[in-house]
Amino acid sequence: MSYTRKCNECGQLISLREMPGGQWVAFDIGTDKPHKHFKENKINSKNSFPQEKIKKINEVRSDIKNAISRSQIIKIAYLDKKGTVTEREIFPINVIQDGDIRKLSAYCTLRNSSRIFIVENILNSELAGSMPNWFRERSEILSSDEKIESSKNEYNSDIGDLDDFFSTIKNMFKLFGIIILLIFIASFF
Repeated sequence: MSYTRKCNECGQLISLREMPGGQWVAFDIGTDKPHKHFKENKINSKNSFPQEKIKKINEVRSDIKNAISRSQIIKIAYLDKKGTVTEREIFPINVIQDGDIRKLSAYCTLRNSSRIFIVENILNSELAGSMPNWFRERSEILSSDEKIESSKNEYNSDIGDLDDFFSTIKNMFKLFGIIILLIFIASFF
């Protein structure tokens, strides 16, 4: 198993891979070379996350929020898994929180398909106008399908809770029956 993220020490994109013994080892992206920190990229130890970076992340998040609520297109500069920066025009759908990672579900015009973007890998963003009608209609259908699926999941969850409840009641009656049987047997002695 492996995944990519930025190095805590130098900020460079790395690939973390799980070794057969269960330990995790950092490698440079696209290579089998163990990662070594680059001095020129080291983050200042007094301020582990530069204010400019925080400001840029907040601007990107704000643009995403506005684009979703107003059905607008965003032009982004995106850092992909390989460390390549690409310019893309996307139609954002929603933001998903996956553990510590915030992901953006969007339609990408560069790839002409739906994609998932890691929000922290969006280096720059700019609102670029309204989404075309064909996509707006499609996203409304998708969101209604998501609402239906969500209500199905809630319904199935409720049924699961009832199953757990009745299973507990059933087990209590079994236990009660065993106690009665033991009392009955003990009355003969």
